[in-house]
Amino acid sequence: LTARAFNQLYNLNLSTRDEMEFAFLGEMATPSQCGRMDQGCAFGSKPILMTFDGDQLSIEKIEIKSPIHLIIVDLNASKDTSAILSDLRKAYPTATCDVSRGVQRLLGEINHEIMDFALQCFREGNSEKVGDCMIRAQTEFDEYAIPASPTNLTSPVLHELLNNKKIQQLVYGGKGIGSQGDGSAQFVAKTKVDQEKAITIIEKELGMTCLPLTLGEE
Repeated sequence: LTARAFNQLYNLNLSTRDEMEFAFLGEMATPSQCGRMDQGCAFGSKPILMTFDGDQLSIEKIEIKSPIHLIIVDLNASKDTSAILSDLRKAYPTATCDVSRGVQRLLGEINHEIMDFALQCFREGNSEKVGDCMIRAQTEFDEYAIPASPTNLTSPVLHELLNNKKIQQLVYGGKGIGSQGDGSAQFVAKTKVDQEKAITIIEKELGMTCLPLTLGEE
């Protein structure tokens, strides 16, 4: 937002990719040291696929056939992103134990496999299969990432939300977001009505904050 504000205020004529680059450079100067994925927000509510190859980033807009009703949840808890990323980076460049080999497998072949299938499901507008992808992604993350950063990734608040029986009746699946921890979560609601019902439960009963997001045409 800061990069875009300067661009518009001073008529810098920066492209969206230019704004993303400056935003990334600014974030790298802060303690969080987050990666480039956060800069996808520059495209607004339009779904995109971001593919990383070292420092190279390619972006592809995705067309979705049917609406997919998502729920983004701020757990209103706490996490230490810097510590999580530091712990996960210990698995690179060379894996020296089962834990680091697991992290490399999780962020490598398992991630590619889930993403390839999830991309297909998003394009088809298949909410149920997208939910299945989220469940599998969370299961794999718990198995391979938690051992690498148990203090930060055990995430009791996140897992209590994901295992909430009332919520499970209204969604196809859910998972933590980004580096995970007790920061935020996302769900795929079964219908728009279920999206609204789940948000009411999460906000009124659990004291968390929600953002409804529908991808694809209604």
